Amino acid sequence: MDFVFQDLDMTALINEAVKENSPFATTHKNTLRFEHPDLPLNVSADFNRTKQVMANLISNACKYSDPETEVLIKAEQLDGKVIVYIQNRGPGIPENFKPLMFQAFSQADSSDTRAKGGTGLGLNITKQIVSRHQGEIGFESAPDGITVFWFTYPSNDEDDMNDPIAAPNVKRLPRRGKARVLHIEDDLDFAEVVKSGLSKVADVTHAGNLEEARRCIENGNLDMLIVDWSLPDGDAAVLLDDINDRLPNVTVLGLSSDGNRRRDSRVTVNLEKSRTELSTIAEYVSSRVANAS
Repeated sequence: MDFVFQDLDMTALINEAVKENSPFATTHKNTLRFEHPDLPLNVSADFNRTKQVMANLISNACKYSDPETEVLIKAEQLDGKVIVYIQNRGPGIPENFKPLMFQAFSQADSSDTRAKGGTGLGLNITKQIVSRHQGEIGFESAPDGITVFWFTYPSNDEDDMNDPIAAPNVKRLPRRGKARVLHIEDDLDFAEVVKSGLSKVADVTHAGNLEEARRCIENGNLDMLIVDWSLPDGDAAVLLDDINDRLPNVTVLGLSSDGNRRRDSRVTVNLEKSRTELSTIAEYVSSRVANAS
């Protein structure tokens, strides 16, 4: 999925999503109500993908609501995050299905639930979109009662970003700008995921082989290298001497299928792709820029 991040007011976006999804709620004999927060909720987000998140969660709430009930949407800013809640009243989520909620092609295995339709991909896609925004998603559900789905995005509010008491766990870049990162990776899809996932903290340049990587290193002006050691034209370890000569202060982060393979004092940390969240990489990048300022 392509992502275009921009500064948005989540309140305005939710308003638009509620208007667009109200006809769907009507067909299920429900109504939508948005409790507006007092202040704008500023985030850096992809407008269309975030509306996709809202549409998936609102439609899901409507499909599994009791007739003639209200689906309530709330939003707030708390501890450096914007949190959005979608609440409905209905039969609730079966206990044995809760661990499978965000897995692809998952649907609760009752005839009534199956009759609601769908591919079983909506919540899985929703979680992926939220993750690409460095956010979290979850839910709480009671049998024959209230079910609440929620998701978070990092707040883009300047006061909150720079207040260590209000947002102790939120990594922010200093005023000098984004980190300059070279990602050496032959998997184009994974490279695009990393570039999108780091877009808030870094300007990422991609090199798919040793030749491209050498040209980028020669040009200099980098804060960090993220390296997959196995490339089509050789082992990226041969670049370490060039890096050391031309970019002696650059941080080298290994990100490969085998996080323990590369042992070298010039490599700050090695991570395994399948076990590393993009938020972890973003924290390393943010910390590097902060220390360099």
